[in-house]
Amino acid sequence: MKKKLWIIFPFIFSLLPISCQEKNPCNLSAEVLKELDTLESWIKTPEIQDFDIKRMKNSYNEPSLFNTKTETYRFIWNSTFEGRKVYRIEENNGQYRAIIKIYTDTYDTTGITKEFEISKDIWNNIVNTLAANNFWAYLHLSKEKAMYLDPTTITIEGYKPIKDKCTLKNYHFIARQSFKDTAFVSMYKLFYELDKK
Repeated sequence: MKKKLWIIFPFIFSLLPISCQEKNPCNLSAEVLKELDTLESWIKTPEIQDFDIKRMKNSYNEPSLFNTKTETYRFIWNSTFEGRKVYRIEENNGQYRAIIKIYTDTYDTTGITKEFEISKDIWNNIVNTLAANNFWAYLHLSKEKAMYLDPTTITIEGYKPIKDKCTLKNYHFIARQSFKDTAFVSMYKLFYELDKK
């Protein structure tokens, strides 16, 4: 019996690193893993999903990304004094399109909407640069303690049907009220490239 255990134990211990890697293939920090799990459990709450559906519809006439079916990324600029902007890109069966909505102020409910096809190169530039900036594992809320009077809130969201290889999640968002996070600023500025179309 002892002989059999000595043969089995090394085999079991050799499998442990493999099972750990599957749960955390990119060796993300404990803080990031905790935030990702918190975010995922939060967005799966029916009350949060209902709230997001209503908020996106009423504020921007936009769909919630929680349950979308195609790979989609969205940037939202929401400012008390500078109006609101929504930039959304999505892929569907190898076709890429952008939707831009500009609202002149907080009370503007109609806005100006532009919808157009984008090239695979533009899509790849945005998506690959987001990935290179670690979008899928980026802390979704700032650790900054500062309070802002009438802040500008900036959000970037992403959804893809195939889970991200590092986070093993389909959905992620980042929100900031400060421009001090330079990596975040470089990510949201990617969407302004769509203005050139």
